[in-house]
Amino acid sequence: MEENNHEFNKRNTFIDSIREINARYRTPRLQMTPMVRISLIALRVYLIMMLLILLYKFISTVIH
Repeated sequence: MEENNHEFNKRNTFIDSIREINARYRTPRLQMTPMVRISLIALRVYLIMMLLILLYKFISTVIH
């Protein structure tokens, strides 16, 4: 019984530490220029497109 409680406390401590880190870095310290923002959005779109292509290729390979 003690062991389960210890694991639960470990998990809560881990989750609390992640929440603390997320709260600390919620607002960025650096200002992004419009070009940097556009570049990051373009990279995000590119990544999503690559993932969709990989998913399509995987599904088409499995089906055939």
